[in-house]
Amino acid sequence: KAMGFGIVPTTVLRNHNNIDGSAQKFVTNHVTASEFKGKINNEDFQKMRTLDFLIWNRDRHPENYLVSKYGRITAIDHGNAFTNAQIFNVPKGALNYTRSDNIPKNILTSLRNLDDEKLKSALSISSNHKILKSVKKRRDFLLKSEVFPNKNYMNENRKLFF
Repeated sequence: KAMGFGIVPTTVLRNHNNIDGSAQKFVTNHVTASEFKGKINNEDFQKMRTLDFLIWNRDRHPENYLVSKYGRITAIDHGNAFTNAQIFNVPKGALNYTRSDNIPKNILTSLRNLDDEKLKSALSISSNHKILKSVKKRRDFLLKSEVFPNKNYMNENRKLFF
């Protein structure tokens, strides 16, 4: 939401029986990416790739993003985000971000507009929290390089991202 991508449904934090979790708005008129037979919107895909990198989501696979009949993406299931695993292992079946693609200009603009206060507010954490520091490092890396790093680069240079 903080980046204005519009690809994640409304999500709220919940505590049930002293177990923290989240609830996400149910998305209708979409199918999983593995069921979709058309062309996926590339801009949405690049937005999802940006989000996954920022939140260090290593489990993006065709069952946890949905696609409308028009090819628009809705990213769901971020249960493996914000992990402290510094190796970007990709589970079997997950999207393997192996290419180093240039970041589209509109996404770079969104990243530039994602200042520290917006990040802090979006993550609902203190400004010295290690997760916030890691997300800022990854944001700053994308802004400086203007290229999505591939999995091998991320693993070889993981100290840049934490």
